[in-house]
Amino acid sequence: MVCVNPDLNQYMAYDACCPYEKDYSGTVLVKAVKNLTSPPGTIYSSDFFGVCNKCGSEFNLMVNGQPHKGPATHYLQSYSLSTGFETIMVTN
Repeated sequence: MVCVNPDLNQYMAYDACCPYEKDYSGTVLVKAVKNLTSPPGTIYSSDFFGVCNKCGSEFNLMVNGQPHKGPATHYLQSYSLSTGFETIMVTN
C-alpha cells in the first residue's frame, strides 16, 4: 500500500500484512472516504490510520507504520520509494 500526504508531498509504502498475525492472514486496511469515487486499485482516505481486519491493531501510516492500538507491537514492513515525473517506484 502506498500512502500519500499531498500537503507535504510525502509518500510512504508499506506491506499490508499485519505483523501481529503470524500467518500473515490479517490485512491492514484504510477507511474509504464516503461518497467519493476512487479509481480501481485506489482508496481515498482522510484517516492516517490503517486497521488490521483480523486483530484490530491500528497503525499510524504517517509515522512509519507505527503501532498505535491493539495487540501489535511491531511496525508495518516499510519499503523504499522514489518518485519521478508522474511515477512512483516501490522497491525493497
